[in-house]
Amino acid sequence: MKKSSRSLVQKFLLVLPYLFGLIDMIIRFFPIFILNYVTTIKNLITMQKILIIYATNFQYLPHLLFTGLYIGIVRSQIREFSYFVKYHIMLYLVLFTFEQLLYDLFVRLCFNYFDTSFGLSGAVICLSIICLLALDCIIQISQGRYTDIPLITDAVLVHLGDRRKLDS
Repeated sequence: MKKSSRSLVQKFLLVLPYLFGLIDMIIRFFPIFILNYVTTIKNLITMQKILIIYATNFQYLPHLLFTGLYIGIVRSQIREFSYFVKYHIMLYLVLFTFEQLLYDLFVRLCFNYFDTSFGLSGAVICLSIICLLALDCIIQISQGRYTDIPLITDAVLVHLGDRRKLDS
C-alpha cells in the first residue's frame, strides 16, 4: 500500500493501541503520584479502592491485546495486511514490551521509595519516556510515515524484514 493510499480510518485504528498503552502506563504510575501528593487518609483509601478495581479487573487486558494483535495482524494467514499496518502493530508490540520492562525495573528499584521525591522523580522520568515515544509514534502514523526508534525498530525488522523503501 503506497503512502498516499493510507486512509484516515487506518491511521486512526493504528493509533488506538498506542493510546491504550499510554493510558495503561499512566494508570500504573498513578499510585506514585498519589502517595506523593495526597495528604488525607480518606483520599488515599478512595484512590486505593479505584486502583484495586483496575488492577484486579483489567490487569491482563494489555496482554490480551498484545496476543490478539500479534496473532490477528502480524502473523495472520487469513487476511493479508499491508506492511505499514504490520510494521506499526509490531512496533507497538515491541514498544509495549519495552514499557513493561521499564515499569518493572522502576518498581523493583523504587519499591521502598514510592512516597519520596526519588520515587516521584523516577516515575516522572519513566512516564515521560513512555509518553514521548508513544506520541512520536502517533505523530508518525498520522503523517503516514514509519517510526524509527533505535533498538526497537531493529527488533521490528527482525520479525518483519525491511520493506519500508518498497512501500513509500
